[in-house]
Parts: sequence; C-alpha cells; structure tokens
Amino acid sequence: MNQPTSDVTDASLSTAEGMTELRRRAEAQLIGKLRGRLDKIEAADVEWLVHELGVHQVELEAQNEQLLHVQAALEASRDRYLALYEMLLRPRQAIANC
Repeated sequence: MNQPTSDVTDASLSTAEGMTELRRRAEAQLIGKLRGRLDKIEAADVEWLVHELGVHQVELEAQNEQLLHVQAALEASRDRYLALYEMLLRPRQAIANC
C-alpha cells in the first residue's frame, strides 16, 4: 500500500482541509496515470465514461444512505445497551455498599 507523500495525518483527514488535501493528491495521481491516454480518447468513449461515472455516483450515494441507516441503528443499539448496563450497575452498587 502506498504511504502518504505529505505530512497530513489520518486525524486531519476528517477535516475539510484534510479532505481538500486528499482530493488534491488523488487528482495528482490520476493526472499522472492518464496523461498519455487522454489524447487517445474519442468522443464516444467520453460519453460512455460520463455515463459510467454517473451510475457509479448513484451507487455510491445509495451505499452512503445505507451506511447512514446502519450507523443510526448501531447508535440506537449502543444507547439501549448503555442504558441497560447503567440500570444494572445501580443495584450492584447498592448491594456492594451493604
């Protein structure tokens, strides 16, 4: 796996500035990989690529929506278990104090 070439830490990638840096690095890598191929792409290929990218974008948006639903369900489950734990902890403390 490639190591990051800049001094951006994983923690800072969650910030808007970190995401901008991540996008800049991704664009730089893409330009390097596609520089020689761009001259050979025909108009029909561009239309097909735009279609494929649009489909991929819709797929990613659907996946993101599913992940948000799963995250909400996990947070609700965590909250229920935390409430149960706290409810069970109080009687145990009362018994320990006797």
